[in-house]
Amino acid sequence: MTHILARDYKKFSYAVVEKRACARKYGDSLQWLHDAGIVSFCHNLEAIGLPLEGNAMEGNFKAYMRDTELLVSTLEDGSRADIMGDNLGIYKGAIYENIVTDILAKQGRKL
Repeated sequence: MTHILARDYKKFSYAVVEKRACARKYGDSLQWLHDAGIVSFCHNLEAIGLPLEGNAMEGNFKAYMRDTELLVSTLEDGSRADIMGDNLGIYKGAIYENIVTDILAKQGRKL
């Protein structure tokens, strides 16, 4: 999981979960996590214009944890200790991005 946070992903990839995986295999599980309030989706847009939902690209999205501490707890022990010790290192962007999406989602705003 450590290397996943360190990379700059533009969209969710099922292949990160399992090599050659696809939505057919994991889509329902990911949707369950969303419905349970564990993750939020932020869809990329085909064009910037209102309504945003009408321009969303259905299969092109990012998934964010609704609890940043839960995200941090999935990291390796050394990484967690660094982050908790205020040394975000290569995870800084991903953690801040997750915090902002978590705040917006908890305010009921669409990402």
